[in-house]
This record gives sequence, structure tokens and C-alpha cells, in this order.
Amino acid sequence: MNRWFAVGDYILPNSNQILHFSSADSIYEYFCLLNLYDIFVDSGFTERTEQRSCYKYSCKDPRYVQCDIDNTFYFYRDKNEMTLYYQPIIYSEDNMTRNGITLFRTDEKQHSNNHEWYYSPDFILKKQSPTGITYCILDAKWRPQKVLLDCEKSGGLCDLSYKYLYSVADENTLRSASFFWLLQGKDSGQGTYYHNHGSISKNQSPHFRNSTGIVRLSPRFGCRSLVDILNVFFSN
Repeated sequence: MNRWFAVGDYILPNSNQILHFSSADSIYEYFCLLNLYDIFVDSGFTERTEQRSCYKYSCKDPRYVQCDIDNTFYFYRDKNEMTLYYQPIIYSEDNMTRNGITLFRTDEKQHSNNHEWYYSPDFILKKQSPTGITYCILDAKWRPQKVLLDCEKSGGLCDLSYKYLYSVADENTLRSASFFWLLQGKDSGQGTYYHNHGSISKNQSPHFRNSTGIVRLSPRFGCRSLVDILNVFFSN
């Protein structure tokens, strides 16, 4: 994994496919998936391996229709059930089967690649506890923090906050996801960026302070900052 990100092009073993820089986001997404799985296990969750599945969503995008790897993982710890979704879809139409995801897209802006209305974050964590269902949305970006904070660029915190905080709601509570974080792949030496970092915000609960921002998850830095954030999500 480190070698993939150390150079611009790298030839996969036993394959003629050359991974160019434009493919780095896809490689990084899978790197994040492996780390998220390890975080679940290291945090005391047990996977229900018999339920693991490769769910095929209803859309025209081949990434979701021609699914060839498992994308839905079920875990439990004490009285909490946790589902890890990889490349899920959040629909705006109520006639779609949604793989147990109760989030829906509230607006009607068309997806840029086809005529279906949906959002497709890289990861959704769904927590079911005795007090209800809460969600954490994660999007993986192979970019430095400075670029992700630039509101003039697409795919950054401003752009994706509109999508995943203001244009997504849970059909049962009509509330947005409790947590939304960008996973920053390029390590620029900067620490975790907390969106709720004003003086009043800092006096609020850990759940509020840790709800949104940009966190490093890189081959060099590791996942320790993400672990701290997800521990807050797991505990609420």
C-alpha cells in the first residue's frame, strides 16, 4: 500500500493494469475500508461473517451494479449493532430497495453521470442501539487538507457538507447524519480539522465537537486520529 502512493504509476502484480494518479482515489478508498474494518475489530466489535454481502444497488453506475467484492459488513458489541457500508447509495426515490439504509436524499439535483437522483458517499456507518439509529458518513479523498478546505473546489468540505449534512435525512427522525468526516489521504503534517471549533463549540459535548471535519488516515500517519473520533460515535 505504501508503494502504491509513493510513485505516480505502479504496475499491479500479475496484472497489466497501470495505476495512474487518477486512480489513486479508488486505491485509497479500499485502503480506508481495510482500516475501518480493523478499527471495528480493535474496538471490540465482532463481525457476523455469515451476513456479509455484496449488495447490488439499483442504478446505472457499473461500480454498484457490477459489484464483485463484499460491500456490507455487520458487527455487534454488547447491545449495539453496527453496519459498515462500502460505496453505498442514498436515494431520493421511495421505490428503491436501499440495503437497510434509512437515509434519503432530500433534493432533486441530478447526478452528474446519469439521470438518477442519488448520493454515493464512500462509507456509511449505521449504529443501532437501544436509544435508536444514528449514522456516520465518511468520504475518502486522496488530497491534502488545504485543498479539502478550499470552498472554491468541488469535493471538499464545503461542497460535501451541503450534500451529506444538509441534503440527506433519516426517514424515521428527519434528522441529518450525526457525524460527517472527510478522510484525508495526503499527509500534509496538519492535525485533525474540527469544523465545530469556536469558543462556544469547544464547551459542548464530545459528540457535538467531534461531529464534522477532516481527519488524517494515511499510510504514513495511520488511523489513530480516526479511532478517537469513531470512539465518540460508538459511545453515543
